[in-house]
Amino acid sequence: MVLKKLHYSSFFRAVFFFLVLVSVSKQELFADNSGMISANKIQSSVKQDTSGYNVTFYHLNINLNDTSTAVRGNTIIQAYSVKTALKKVVLELSDYMKIDSVFFNNHKTTFLHQRDSVFIFLPSPPPKGDKFSVNVFYGGIPPGGGFFSGISSRTDNKWDIPVTWTLSEPFGAKDWFPCKEDLKDKADSADIFITVPKSLMAGSNGVLSAVDTLSDSLHTYKWKTRYPIAFYLISATVSDFQDYSFKVKLPDVEDSLLVQNFIYNRPGALDAMKENIDNTGKMLVAFSKLYGIYPFYKEKYGHCLAPMGGGMEHQTMTTLASFDFDLVSHELSHQWFGDLVTCATWQDIWVNEGFASYSEYIAREFIKSKSSAQQWLVQTHGAAKRAKEGSLYVPADNLTDFRIFDYTLTYEKGASVLHMLRYIIDNDQEFFTIYRNYLNKFRDSVATADDFRAVAEEVTGLDLKPFFNQWFYGEGYPVFSVYWKTSHDSLYVDSYETGTSTKTPLFKIPFELKIMFSNGDSALIKHDQNSPKVSFSELFPGKHVTSVVFDPQHYLLASSQVIEIPSTTGYMSVQPNPFDESFNINFSDKGIKRTIQISNVAGEVVKKLQTDSASVKINLTGYHRGIYLIRVADRNGEFVSKVVKD
Repeated sequence: MVLKKLHYSSFFRAVFFFLVLVSVSKQELFADNSGMISANKIQSSVKQDTSGYNVTFYHLNINLNDTSTAVRGNTIIQAYSVKTALKKVVLELSDYMKIDSVFFNNHKTTFLHQRDSVFIFLPSPPPKGDKFSVNVFYGGIPPGGGFFSGISSRTDNKWDIPVTWTLSEPFGAKDWFPCKEDLKDKADSADIFITVPKSLMAGSNGVLSAVDTLSDSLHTYKWKTRYPIAFYLISATVSDFQDYSFKVKLPDVEDSLLVQNFIYNRPGALDAMKENIDNTGKMLVAFSKLYGIYPFYKEKYGHCLAPMGGGMEHQTMTTLASFDFDLVSHELSHQWFGDLVTCATWQDIWVNEGFASYSEYIAREFIKSKSSAQQWLVQTHGAAKRAKEGSLYVPADNLTDFRIFDYTLTYEKGASVLHMLRYIIDNDQEFFTIYRNYLNKFRDSVATADDFRAVAEEVTGLDLKPFFNQWFYGEGYPVFSVYWKTSHDSLYVDSYETGTSTKTPLFKIPFELKIMFSNGDSALIKHDQNSPKVSFSELFPGKHVTSVVFDPQHYLLASSQVIEIPSTTGYMSVQPNPFDESFNINFSDKGIKRTIQISNVAGEVVKKLQTDSASVKINLTGYHRGIYLIRVADRNGEFVSKVVKD
């Protein structure tokens, strides 16, 4: 999923998650003619529990139009019991929906609908392992509006066309159909039958098996998918569409893949979008080579347009607002990362969104150019560095829509961490083998970040727990201060590192320095930052160092400053160094007006003064321990030194 980037920051702290309590009485239950049990007959409170059964099949048979969020129809859920005596089936369905009736194994039964939950009481509890079906007839108008509404209806003003679409991730499925909101319980297959006015088309998952005429004004689009599917990946999009389809030959697949695109049926729309839509074919081939064959190749891949301000990776048919290169590559890659293998919990959303975000880089790298990919990477690191706190792992006590899909953390930092992992592994063959092995091991199922780590360790032989503890569970990112000086043919370097968050004060990671020489040559050196300070020297016979560049290929999610320490011998001395609360700067010349500036490793100025004294005392009581940079400017130039507070 991708939200429109400009809209994230103002919503990050919105709160949506709450504990649902329902009341189920041990006494005799009384129902009205529909089978609905009166809520005032319910006395004892228990937690919602959907663990008693596993879903095998969803069959949605619903009526929609393009100007309203109104839904009417029925949903059949086939499942089997995993308990010895299953007494009730619990589903999720918004209270905005009114249930007309519920059937269990084709027999009308009693139910309770409250607090977005449906409790279906079984007249004859099935034994463990027995298959059964429930059929819920319902209708209503759920309130659309926000990005995470389960169903929305809006006009795309650019093309003056109304559209209705669904978006169920993470908690919106119950807004438009009864379901079991459990990531680990994928249905084996699904049928999505959507009845719409004849002037409209309806897109969804799988293969369009038929379009049946019901009357002079209505027809039904019958979509069927026979691949396992998570509840939130089932979709419906309705508008005045035109079908622009083409086929793509995938590597090692005999039949070409149908790429089916439902785009607006407006003059000029296809001409404006065709070139960008066609990029999908190149991406399908590239990702199939790197990740493994497109996982749903027996059905299709495609898109439905909707003015949603982003995109959503509905299995086999993404819903999106435009055919922007990065948006298309992001949502397409979700077919592997998110659809084929789904996060086991919303806390591990990184295995969906981080991988899809990094696929934007990979698509640029393998389809556009290295420079295009590098430009994307610099922008991504920059965006990720806005989050000085917070982890990729979503805390259990903050499972809200906007925390799960926090753009800075889940998307941008998520992609940056994968790029760093690729840098650490330093072997693309192994890196993409990890991807393929992970997808093969957990295909049609769910996985966590630790599952991915275990596969990566198996392929590489590396111990990646420290890396994941820092970058997945840890918070913030490192700040490097690199000081260098030369003497004769030697370069001397002190590298200091702190974390932006006190929760992860040190990131143990290798870094690179590009050394530039006066003759135009350069050299690349690499060192490990395994402690807050590392010092080393390099010998460059006959060469004069002019500058030092930190992380020239932008491998790391890090802030840095590189400072040359010119010789100040004979000009000033700093004592004591290291210091406790204060230190003295002593100058060799008297009566010269000087500006003194003291800054910390983040580049923030903490002291600034002017003096013509030969000796100045600087007091830093109350300031953090660490490195401070002293810059002195006078009529003769600028002089730099550093001092350490213990």
